Amino acid sequence: MTAIVTIRLDEALQKRLTRLSKSTGRTRSDLVREALERQLALFEFETARGRTRPFAERAGFLTDDDVFRVVSRGSSSIPTSSSPPLPRAGFARTLFGWLPSNMTC
Repeated sequence: MTAIVTIRLDEALQKRLTRLSKSTGRTRSDLVREALERQLALFEFETARGRTRPFAERAGFLTDDDVFRVVSRGSSSIPTSSSPPLPRAGFARTLFGWLPSNMTC
């Protein structure tokens, strides 16, 4: 089942959408639908990230690099309370995006 949704676009956005539609050979509906799907996925991800932030912080995951280091080593390398702390790469690229980039630890 599909639904019809009507949206208002300012002239500049409509022109950009029409230009992209013509250059890609895709319908405007397809482009808008794809953009909406991506934006909704981003909102859902950010919501999940916010809910898991306290658990990740307690486990020592403060930056993207912390997560990458553990994922690169495999699941058996997840830190425990007896594990040495993971090195921190600064807060410019925090995993959770909650600290300003000019803050350091």
